[in-house]
Amino acid sequence: GGVQLNRNGNFSQLIYHEALGKVEQYGEYVEMFKSLCKEAFFAHLYSYPQEKDCYSKVIDAFWQPTSGEIEIERGLYDGEIITTGRHKFEVIFTPGHSPWDISLWEERNAILFTGDFLMEKSTTFTGGMSGFGSDLFSYESSLKKIEKYLIKCRWIFSSHGPPIGFGPQLLENSRRTLKWREEKILQELSKKRCRLTDLIHLFAKSSNSVIFVRQLGIILTHLEKLEREDRIMRRQEGRKIFFTVKQ
Repeated sequence: GGVQLNRNGNFSQLIYHEALGKVEQYGEYVEMFKSLCKEAFFAHLYSYPQEKDCYSKVIDAFWQPTSGEIEIERGLYDGEIITTGRHKFEVIFTPGHSPWDISLWEERNAILFTGDFLMEKSTTFTGGMSGFGSDLFSYESSLKKIEKYLIKCRWIFSSHGPPIGFGPQLLENSRRTLKWREEKILQELSKKRCRLTDLIHLFAKSSNSVIFVRQLGIILTHLEKLEREDRIMRRQEGRKIFFTVKQ
């Protein structure tokens, strides 16, 4: 079941301390990333017209401008203990999905809250956001950091889906997925130069438009990691950007 929160309740808004002062700029980058995905999203719907009615509400909601203000009480620090009355939570800084992700560890009941950082299925990555998006170097470091908690964890609560009761296996699955994707991308680029959208077919087997946009961000994040490792390079020709294996 779910829990309905009263909007008028007495809640505190907390955020990782490094994100303080960057929230507004982060919102601007999210808007920019949405606009980058929009063209590909509509091109995909053009290829699958039967999806149009189904995703009209998604289109309207996803590309609505972000508005409103949230008052943030204070910043959180790695290793800090948050007391909520009956429970105490240790703050674990686990960036990678976003630059400021945190997980929360409840020692007494061996419960871990991971947000979008760690889910039963691979988390979404959002590359191309100039330090505001996902970073696989940080993500892989966070996986190592969270391992000691997963070994003794009874239940994992992520931001999506039911509770997860297989921590060490979840960690191994995540690492295996990252390695598999990277190998597939390198294999494809060794055959020919590719645009970002040329690589979608490696992973997106569904005509689902949301999955298509999600895969764009995932692939771009992997490409950025490979670039930083000097294993691939990008070349721009007019408005088109191509990726090739570094010789």
